[in-house]
Formats: sequence, C-alpha cells, structure tokens
Amino acid sequence: MSRDILIANGFDRYHLLTAAVEAERRERLERCIAGFYPTERLGRLGLHRWGRTARLMDRKVALPDERLVTMPILETVGHLGGRLFGQRSIASARRRFSENARRVVETSHASLYHYRTGFGHGSAAAAKQKGMATLADHSIAHPGVLAHLVENQGRLPATG
Repeated sequence: MSRDILIANGFDRYHLLTAAVEAERRERLERCIAGFYPTERLGRLGLHRWGRTARLMDRKVALPDERLVTMPILETVGHLGGRLFGQRSIASARRRFSENARRVVETSHASLYHYRTGFGHGSAAAAKQKGMATLADHSIAHPGVLAHLVENQGRLPATG
C-alpha cells in the first residue's frame, strides 16, 4: 500500500484531521497540511500552560510530526487580523494558506487531494493539473459566497 492521500485541513480543528488520522492508521497518508497544530516543536514552547493557547494545544490527534505541514503563524495572523480588521484579513490568510498548499501539492506523489473548499483555491487547481483526484469538503456555503452576502447585506446578485 502506498501513501497516496494528501489532506489540507486548513485552520481550526476540523474533521479533516480525523480523516488524516484514519488515512495514517491505514498507512495511506502522505501528508496533512494544517494551520496551527501542536507539533512536538511547538509543544516545547510550553504553550499548553497559557489559557487560550492551551485550547490550541488540544488540537493534537494521532498524527506523527513527519506527516504534517503546518502554518501556525498564518492561522494566528488570520484570526487576529479577522478580529482587528474583519473578514478580509481572514480571506487573505486563507489565500496565503492555499498558495503554500499549492507548493506542497506540486511536490506531492499522492493520487488523492482532500481539501477544505475555503482553503483550496490554487492548490486544488494544481492537484487537478497533476492528474490527482480531488475531494472538496464543502460543509457550508463557499467563503466567496459568504463574503459576497456579508458585503451586500444578504442580497444575492441580480440574475440576467
């Protein structure tokens, strides 16, 4: 059996981490791309002792560090920027996540790319271009649609 599944969890503790654990259990996970994830290196910083950061450290699931590609700074900046500057900061952080994920996809030997749609963007296009099967996890309205609805006070665009 080969390690033929690449998963992009995006930010937060999302159910794609559970999918990654199952793929790892079956020795099929090539890598899992995540935002803030409590790797052993981050654990040595002692973040588990500080109130809110302790909650971040609770994200840990049964994934070995060598299977992870993490972007903790991006997720942190995205969330803080979202609180300070609004939805555009979060969207910008998601785009940067996707750009970094695209680079991971380009070096991947996986045959399946499972990604969150709000974090896919160019990484999904790169996977398709490489001939990988893609699985979009779309549990709510696409962030682009949500952003439009928020900016337009819930009004959909006029139809032709």
